[in-house]
Amino acid sequence: DARKHKDSALGSNEDDNDLKLSAIVIQMLGPLIELLFRNEFDAAFAAIHINEHREIAPIHKSKRFNLWVRKTYYDATGDTIGNEILTEVVETLEAKALFEGPIRPLELRISKDPNNELIWWYDLCNDNWEVVQIGIDGWHLVKSTESPIMFRRRSGHLAQVASVREYDTDILDQFIGLLNLKDDAGINLIFKCYLVALLIPGIAKPVLMVHGPKGAAKTTCQDLTKLVVDPSKATNLTLPRDTQQLAQQLDHNFLIY
Repeated sequence: DARKHKDSALGSNEDDNDLKLSAIVIQMLGPLIELLFRNEFDAAFAAIHINEHREIAPIHKSKRFNLWVRKTYYDATGDTIGNEILTEVVETLEAKALFEGPIRPLELRISKDPNNELIWWYDLCNDNWEVVQIGIDGWHLVKSTESPIMFRRRSGHLAQVASVREYDTDILDQFIGLLNLKDDAGINLIFKCYLVALLIPGIAKPVLMVHGPKGAAKTTCQDLTKLVVDPSKATNLTLPRDTQQLAQQLDHNFLIY
């Protein structure tokens, strides 16, 4: 069908051909686009279906989104798409997202369910875009298409390890034993509360202040904590002097040290 639509667009006027073909490509992409929307900062996004999962893709000057359009068109027609047609398609979809799409906030790593405050969602950031639903009856691994939350990702995010239901009852104490904290039951309890609080959406978080002599594994404590909560390529970062760079670092990480 896509080839028939493409062939029917061919005529004598090149500009008309491009216009018709652009509209055909947009129609072709339609079944794969769950939603065109904008976030609270008026940036355009698309919720697209790829390999039986849903991805959230920025539209404006996004290489990944452009390549997805190219691949989808090639898979359907066996032909490549020209740069001018690609630009027209992408800009049209961006315009529809900005002027017709709803406003949907994008969450980072963890979020509260919009319809039930006793349900949380944790993004594993894996290739299958799987998320964990956490509620009073336990946790469940679900597909992104079954989640009401739109999660955003950055290039530095790493996938969280797969969740398991069988583990040692003292697994948390084993983890804390790696952090070289002071051998004090009170401090260990405070850190446990801190770690759990990091994973609760919508509440104020305490700030971890580690201190000790050189070689006391302060950085290791922070690195391991980030791996548990928000694994990424960047663990400890240097505090930048530039305010915009700091804002970008904070925006790109759920947990940052």
